[in-house]
Amino acid sequence: MYKTIKLLLLLSCVLLFTGCSYSEEELQQMEQYMSQAKENAIKYIQNKYGFQANIIDAKTEKYNSGPVPDFTPPPTGNVFVEMEYKNIDFYVYITGKKESTEGLDNYQLKDISQDILLRIQNQIPSLPYRYSIYYGSHNRLNNLKYNGLIDDYYDGNNLNTIQEKNDMKVVCEYIQDVDFHTINNNELLFNKAIFIQYYSLEAFHNVSAHHYNILGSPIGEDIYKNAPYINQAYIIDHSQEQHIKPSLHEYNGIYFSSFEDNETTTIEETFVDDASLWDGHGAKDATQLSKGYSIQTNANFVYLYIPTHKIKNFNNYERVIVAIQYIYNGNQSYKTNISYIIGDYLVTKVYIRDYQDIRFTLLGEK
Repeated sequence: MYKTIKLLLLLSCVLLFTGCSYSEEELQQMEQYMSQAKENAIKYIQNKYGFQANIIDAKTEKYNSGPVPDFTPPPTGNVFVEMEYKNIDFYVYITGKKESTEGLDNYQLKDISQDILLRIQNQIPSLPYRYSIYYGSHNRLNNLKYNGLIDDYYDGNNLNTIQEKNDMKVVCEYIQDVDFHTINNNELLFNKAIFIQYYSLEAFHNVSAHHYNILGSPIGEDIYKNAPYINQAYIIDHSQEQHIKPSLHEYNGIYFSSFEDNETTTIEETFVDDASLWDGHGAKDATQLSKGYSIQTNANFVYLYIPTHKIKNFNNYERVIVAIQYIYNGNQSYKTNISYIIGDYLVTKVYIRDYQDIRFTLLGEK
């Protein structure tokens, strides 16, 4: 029976992927795109910078798949051409459908980034421990080799123009004392920016995600997730600016906050229902690992930070779950919350909504 199931699964995979490859004609078309794009890229760089760069590789751009996976998405006709000149690797984004010398490139990414950093240091003299600068038309956190693709030539005097045209975003992280009150975005000209000061180098390394969703929306959500390690933060989001000084409350070793002005939040020990009642609501055959607690607040949400060393037998469980029970429309309800291990804490965000009598505990699944 087991061999039959394996055979059926194998056959299903074969049927699924049969026909899910490009035809000879499609492959030939993509080769033509890449060949033309390479010629275009060489001429484009020659016209823009006055030198001839070497071709390293080329990759056709393809349309994104929709809700249904497309294993052979059609090419757009544009090509990413990887090039090199005097030990500097860079990319050119250019059409392969026809002859053209119009494109984008990130050859000057390092020079522009260094001058952006100097602009920041004019307001915050300390050198950030780490900084990331994103701009251009093809920023993706999962593919940063295309960061900085622009058509402008940087001559050292047109930084303002480049920033205004190309959606500049910056993350600067510090481990030393800094003053964020000196920040003036009328001079920095950032579309979005996040400045972070951690309590220490150890705190910096306890944080796993350092991009702070700068390329997404809303930005800065990770500031609240990482709050136990952050002394202060400053957010620029278009015309909105905010200085954040995380302040956490504590009850029985659990830290919490809503980060909302004029919020009043308390946590108290109480009883919760049996762990079996979460079966089918995000847990199965789980064991209760902590006491029960109630949340009273006038805020829209509350972040919880639970030290993992305080969780009973934490390392003995494959999954530790934040289990929520609450009353909604007069009915007792159960759910599990998305949580994250960040450094020494289990972190979760509890939405209050129209719930009443909100309680939580920790469950473990082996």
